Amino acid sequence: MTLTTNLKIRDFFQTAVRRLRSAAIPDSEVEVNILLEYVLKMDRVRLILERDCEISRKSFDNLDQLLSRRLLREPLAYIIGEKEFWSLPFKVTPDVLIPRPETEFLIETVQRILKGEGGEPVKMILDLGTGSGVIATVLALEFPDSAVYGIDRSETAIKIACLNAKNHGVLDRIGFIVSDWFTAVCLEPIFDLIVSNPPYVPTETMADLQPEVGLFEPGPALDGGKMGVEIIEVISSQLERVLKPGGWFFMEIGIGQDKYCIDRFLSFKYYDSIKVHNDYAGIPRVFQARKIKD
Repeated sequence: MTLTTNLKIRDFFQTAVRRLRSAAIPDSEVEVNILLEYVLKMDRVRLILERDCEISRKSFDNLDQLLSRRLLREPLAYIIGEKEFWSLPFKVTPDVLIPRPETEFLIETVQRILKGEGGEPVKMILDLGTGSGVIATVLALEFPDSAVYGIDRSETAIKIACLNAKNHGVLDRIGFIVSDWFTAVCLEPIFDLIVSNPPYVPTETMADLQPEVGLFEPGPALDGGKMGVEIIEVISSQLERVLKPGGWFFMEIGIGQDKYCIDRFLSFKYYDSIKVHNDYAGIPRVFQARKIKD
């Protein structure tokens, strides 16, 4: 994009939207507004009110550079280093997955079931594969009397998770641990609630992911092996040893994995309340099970 004399905010907006649309990037108007807010340090209302204001050369160069990155299909969240989740801002980098609405639905399901059961208080929570720490942080906010632990095998991801928890004032209640699943976890039944968004994309479909995902997001956090259930097998084989009797397990799953998860947990004989919840698009998305009380 060439800078012309007296380029105004509305001029950049219109041109940038056309360029994103020509590249078949959806939600182009929303994305350009986010870029403008980020670079110009203005909120949406101020952008509208000052749409006839001129953009400085420095700001234009920055906007043009960021727009060029987006046209190469780099996710907007990585470009600006932040993603909104649960109506809160979370820091993200290419070392962690970008939080998605499906994971918000996972947390909504946890809330609905546990707060509607009227059962025992949730004191100990484990987030398996914490990534950016969004699940651990939100659960710490929503269950303020609980202690939360988040594990991930990526040391860099753990650092980002710590920063997010600190930014939202709950780092003192979350213990983040570098671990390959249960390797560094004491195998004793101490957790009232275990939640996970594991890698569940089948290896054979990884190449079919949209460019923003396949080219930029961390492959190990997506690739669930053959049929996408290899990590689910790892988790389910150890889960009973760390979940308290009466404790709950919730897991985000991929399309077509609901029957596998139900059959797998039924085979263990020590779970009840086995169920899959459909998300708002009608897709089986959240698996739940409760460990049978002694």
